[in-house]
Amino acid sequence: MVEKRMEPIFDRETGGLLAEQIVLTRPGGPYRDRRPGFVVNYSVVRDSGWTDTVPKPAAKLPNWPA
Repeated sequence: MVEKRMEPIFDRETGGLLAEQIVLTRPGGPYRDRRPGFVVNYSVVRDSGWTDTVPKPAAKLPNWPA
């Protein structure tokens, strides 16, 4: 059984979130040949903040395949 954990990565000076990564804690399944600590996936935060602006809804819904 594969086990993973999510690790947030923070800026030491500001405390802001820089990224999140999913790290393998117990190999198995498609990751059976990897070692614990292998980064399975990650996402980077380019910008974050607060706003008082309400987002506008999309003009129309995209055409999704049936």
